[in-house]
Amino acid sequence: MSKCIDPNHACQEKNELFYDKISRWLLFTIRAIIVGMKTRRKKMDSVFSRLIREASDWTCAKCHKKFTEGARNLHCSHFFGRRAVNTRWDPDNVFAHCFRCHQFLGENPAIFTEWAQDARGAEWYEDMLFEHNRTLKLNDKDREELYNEMKETYDAILKMRGKGTTGPIQVKLRKLHGFRNRGG
Repeated sequence: MSKCIDPNHACQEKNELFYDKISRWLLFTIRAIIVGMKTRRKKMDSVFSRLIREASDWTCAKCHKKFTEGARNLHCSHFFGRRAVNTRWDPDNVFAHCFRCHQFLGENPAIFTEWAQDARGAEWYEDMLFEHNRTLKLNDKDREELYNEMKETYDAILKMRGKGTTGPIQVKLRKLHGFRNRGG
């Protein structure tokens, strides 16, 4: 079998498309690894995710699809990314989204912003932007207190569900607001 060396031949275009796809995949994978290392998942993230999904009654905030408890395809979707501590564990900064809605909104930030402002109001966006741009430092004791409050809030929501409460439940973490008010 002879190899084509004509630079204008269709087989060269296919090769370029193939290598372009491989290059993009490789860059995406490397970026995901680097970003993943910077924002590694902590025990607080796991409890926070369960808290948000339970508070949403296992329902996607955008498409309103209902999931069974514990479903892995309902995500804790951050409006502002997890990198900033000040909004990482703020219930006002997250939505419960199914995989499809989470992926779509994550790939379309302008649409996500418009949808979130419709869902929570323009004032919400201004408040979240302000909080996101503030610096908050949590020491180990602060993190443990916040973690315990998340677990207690999650347990309280489970008790409410056990007593028949359905639908979304508003979540506020007093400790987080207290840490912000003390100036970090």
